[in-house]
Amino acid sequence: MGIYSPEPRFSIREKKILQLLGKLLVETSAAGTKSNLPHDRLALSDDEADELSFLISQLLENREFLEKVQLTDELFAKDPNEKLAREIFLRGRKNFGHTRAMATIQWSDFQIRIGRFLNVSRGTSASVMPFDHFAEMERRLFHKLGLANPVVELLCNRIAAGQEVLESLQAEKTSSRRGQTQRFLKRLRQRSVSGIPMARANLEILAIVIADSTVYWTTRDWTATGTMSVAVATALQHRRR
Repeated sequence: MGIYSPEPRFSIREKKILQLLGKLLVETSAAGTKSNLPHDRLALSDDEADELSFLISQLLENREFLEKVQLTDELFAKDPNEKLAREIFLRGRKNFGHTRAMATIQWSDFQIRIGRFLNVSRGTSASVMPFDHFAEMERRLFHKLGLANPVVELLCNRIAAGQEVLESLQAEKTSSRRGQTQRFLKRLRQRSVSGIPMARANLEILAIVIADSTVYWTTRDWTATGTMSVAVATALQHRRR
């Protein structure tokens, strides 16, 4: 199956936070950067810390963004609420401008693409998205968003490291925790305020979550890719703790 070019939709808020994260990640990956900190840590300037904290606070107050991550957390939860997840999915599509016609098929196809089978109708021709296909979609999205090549490689490597995690989530060997993405954002906001050096991995995970939030609802496969990516990113973050 071919890959349609991503058509991300994002506000000034998402644009600013991706620009800031891109700048910070380029700095941490630059050869010869002088710092007394470990290579995987970065001390933010006061202005950078203030901006990051402010932008994360805005995300945590944005219902549309929170529903996207809630959908992901719900789908991969130990005891998923299929009715709630379905309603978030269909409401998000409707608000984006899609029709609710054939809602049962749309919902079934989406579940199959992400490898979760909560309530799938018969007769669908969809199949689970292969990991290589998913990873290539991620790469195209990061480039489309204008991220620098070194940053794209960092994020793609982070995604590649999550293959086992995603397969475990799909097989229900592990599960996500409701609200884990929001808790991750709140911890990052607190760290930026306190002046604690930031882990590069956390900045990469945040960049992935923000980047993929821009393609939810655009098409079935881009919504599936965004959902899978946020699940992988937050699961990797939880393992790091």
